[in-house]
Order: sequence, then structure tokens, then C-alpha cells
Amino acid sequence: MQLCGERDAFLGVMEFPSDAKDTRIQHQPYNQMPMPLAPLARMALIVTGLLTAWAHVQLAATGFAIHVDNGKGAGFLLASLTGQPLVAMKLLGQLAVVLVLYLLFFWLIAILSRQRRLPRHWAENDAVLIFATWASLAWLILRLHSIWFPHSVWTWAMLLLQDQAQAYLLDIASGCFLFWRALIVLRVWTCAIFKCVRQSGMKYLALGGVASGAIITLLIIAQAPGAAQMGVPTEADKKAKRNVIIIGLDSLRRDVLLSADLSAMPNLAALRDRSYVNSQVITPIARTFPAWVSILTGLGPAESGARTNHAPQKDVRRDLSIAWEFSNVGYRTIYATDETRFSHIGPEFGFDTVVGPQKGINDFLLGQFGDQPLVNLFIQVPFAELVLPALVGNRAFAHAYRPSVFVNRLER
Repeated sequence: MQLCGERDAFLGVMEFPSDAKDTRIQHQPYNQMPMPLAPLARMALIVTGLLTAWAHVQLAATGFAIHVDNGKGAGFLLASLTGQPLVAMKLLGQLAVVLVLYLLFFWLIAILSRQRRLPRHWAENDAVLIFATWASLAWLILRLHSIWFPHSVWTWAMLLLQDQAQAYLLDIASGCFLFWRALIVLRVWTCAIFKCVRQSGMKYLALGGVASGAIITLLIIAQAPGAAQMGVPTEADKKAKRNVIIIGLDSLRRDVLLSADLSAMPNLAALRDRSYVNSQVITPIARTFPAWVSILTGLGPAESGARTNHAPQKDVRRDLSIAWEFSNVGYRTIYATDETRFSHIGPEFGFDTVVGPQKGINDFLLGQFGDQPLVNLFIQVPFAELVLPALVGNRAFAHAYRPSVFVNRLER
């Protein structure tokens, strides 16, 4: 409190005799909030933004060209967006989330770069700090991204740097630099908070303590052993209705499943060894949507109306799904999938809850040019599906797909 309090009073105002030219001289304390960025520093922030945008455009265009290499695909996307305004609005909403991520990235750079100790006429050094902060933060993000997502086009672009011994030196230098800048920001904000508490009195401090205590108490109660048992079915309920779970693995070859060596998939091997295996089953159409409709309805593609992956929903016998039978006898029905690009199963098949990535053109569009470091890292955060539903837990977004994200979402 002495460091943040009395020193402010000492440096804030100094009195001089009345015959002096200036009766009061203002000084900027060491622990004041940061000064505004100088014009040169703002220009440096704009330049780093343009460099970042250029790199994203170049790599996004490379990744997009891999999948859409002709004008026909681009024409189809444009026609779909112009013909369906609601779809376009959903896409723009998710693009806005991506823009916010990058605005937060540059806001963090600006916060870490501002001078606090140097006089005002030295503020041009902010420009150097901005470039150093941008390079350090971008480097560490790209390094973390390459470890988590080795199949991303960004990882491919950094291969020449990552295989060098100098990469570890850059890791250490970037980490130390950002840690130093973060400590300065933390000290300034801590002093500002203590000063605010001192000026506001103990009333707000007491209110904050009560609120914090209430939140901690609720968290402790929620984690108590008895709390997790609330709503769990009784033994009588378990005997009356047993869970029925159907697990489907798309594109799993028969010879692999029946192989004597499944060391790479021990859980699948254990499930197979405890199961009855019918090895004499064939499919008339080896496509995802027709296969699932046949599983749910017991009908072949000709009878169910699901002859292709994108068969018109109005032609499919969704009313014959077995999920309706379970609902009629009191079951709660859930359909969860990490791939909706070729299998549009929804509530119309009798499911109370559907868990999976957003279906439709947003999946196709964002899946092609959404390969960006901040996006790939952000969609691993819990509840990210609320703002980026087309990418979270999406197996078709393969380079950033992590099975644990889909499993955690299903458990929630």
C-alpha cells in the first residue's frame, strides 16, 4: 500500500513558492495507467496488422485452393449464400467471432507494448515494443498451434523454422520477453485496484468478500459427492428401463475390424472381443446417410427414400425411425455425431437432443478457409460451440479435430 499510495502522493503534486514561474508542476507516477500510444506506435500496430492479414490471406488461399480448384464450386457457394439470406447471416455471425479473436490479439499486443516508466518524449519506443511483442506472441502461438495441429497448413509453413535448434532459443526469448511485459501490466493494474479500494473504503471490499465467499461456497457444494448423485435413476428405474446405445464408426473396413491385430485400437478390440460378431453383413449402398437411415428404420434405401447422402429430407421415411418408438415409451433420445457433412440426422427422426457440428453450407465454407491459429486454438475451449457451431467437434475440420472435444461436449 505504501508503494502504491504514498509514492503517488509524493510524485503527484509538488508546491513551489508564489514567486516561482509555475506554482504547480504535474508529474506522472511510475504506477499510473499506461500513456496513449504515440503516432509512430499506432503506425507500427497498423503495419503488424497488415502483415498478419497478408499471411492469413496467402495461407487461407492455399488451403482453399486444395479443395475448391475451379470456378464451379465458387459459383455454387455464391448462389447458395445469395439465395438463402438466413444462411448468410449465420455465416457472417461466425465470421464476426473470428474477427473479434484477432481484435483481442492486437488489443493484447497494445496493452503489453505501452510504456510506463519512460518520459513522454520517449514514447516512440512503443513502436519497437509493438514489433517485439507482436513477433513474440505470434511465434509462441504458432509453436503451440504446430504441436497441437500438425496437419494444419500453418504447421506446414513453419516446418523450416521448427526443425532448427534456433527455434528453442526463440521460444525462450519470446517467453521471457512476454513474461517481463506481463509483470509490468500486472503491477500497474494491481496498484490501480488497491488505489480504488483505498478510495472507495471498506464497503465495496466487504461486498466483494461476501460475493466471493458465496461463489466459492456454491462451487464446493456443486463438487460435493452427494451433489453428483442428484437426479441419478434409482435401482428400480434401472431395472425398468435399460440404456440402449448404438455406436457407429464410419468407413471402418471389415478386414480391419476382424483382424487379429488391433493393437492400434485396444478399446475397439476389447469391445469386439466381448461382443457377438456377425461377419456376414453387406450393404447395398456404402454411404453414411443411407446406412444410418437403414439402421434407424430397418428399411433398405429404395424403401426408406435415402438413396444418397444428400437425399431430399421430404422423401425420407423419418416417421419410421426407431427413436420414435423409444420416445413413446418414455425414453430420452439423443443423437450425437462429429460429422454432419454427409449425414443429416436431426430431431425429425425422433431425437430429443442432437449434438454435433452445424449442418449446411457454413460447415463447407468455414471448413475450407477456417484453418487459422487463433480459430483452431479457440474451438478447443469448452462451450466454444455456442459461437462457432460449424467448427467445434467437427471431424470434417480434420486438422483441428480433437476427439476429446467432442466427447466432453457429449458428456456435458
